[in-house]
Amino acid sequence: MPSLDFILAKGKKKRDWLDRQHVSFDEKIHVYIANQERNNASMRLLTYLDQYADTLFREKEIKELLNLCDYMLTKYIAEYDRTEKEIRKFANELKVLCIEALEQNLLIISLGD
Repeated sequence: MPSLDFILAKGKKKRDWLDRQHVSFDEKIHVYIANQERNNASMRLLTYLDQYADTLFREKEIKELLNLCDYMLTKYIAEYDRTEKEIRKFANELKVLCIEALEQNLLIISLGD
């Protein structure tokens, strides 16, 4: 299954990618969120990501990702729903990555398969 991995980077070139941590955005979660949020324009930053391409996020987009993480953490709260638990785990991990990127003045790249 295709998925995306979010990583920290100093620049767009592969030599600038920092491999110390990554966050996986599983295709199952991606499709679920895209279906649930199809009418939510603010979620397009995540739901319209190409799973086969690399996407660079600069400070503005990282701040938007951070807001989307907070949104997902408040919307997907069902304790006994496995998919919603996976969404919360993803949102928490991505939030930590976004905060680290902003604090260290780094970029985030989503790497497609």
